[in-house]
Amino acid sequence: MSDLLLSRLDEYGVLIVFATVLAGQLGMPIPAIAVLMGAGALAGEDRSTAVAFALSALAVFSRWPRAARLFAIAQTFLMLLGWGLACRDYLIYPDVSLTWAMAPVPTVRFMLIAIPMGLLVLIPSLILMFRVFKRHQEQMR
Repeated sequence: MSDLLLSRLDEYGVLIVFATVLAGQLGMPIPAIAVLMGAGALAGEDRSTAVAFALSALAVFSRWPRAARLFAIAQTFLMLLGWGLACRDYLIYPDVSLTWAMAPVPTVRFMLIAIPMGLLVLIPSLILMFRVFKRHQEQMR
């Protein structure tokens, strides 16, 4: 079954994705993002992303939003992991390698110090902001 699906995806995949996205843009109630994510999940060698997609779709249609959210997170993580492993030593294969694109050592050292210090200021201010506006939203109810 999956071999037939993969062969059809190889043969007509671009046409299916194009037609689905076009229909979605024209206002038809077709979930184009689901087709795109499903095609991406089936395209790889590793089937774990396809399993995460299938479980996410099952959870959505079974109206289990928390499970659907977790499976969607797993699917996204697995797709990004696969992409990262496929690139390995390249940022843009084959033109830009990681060593070629790396910043000078003093810049990297500065960023390793500056980012945590910025987070020490940013995170408490975000917490305060969310508490203030959440309280304001609850008072309006």
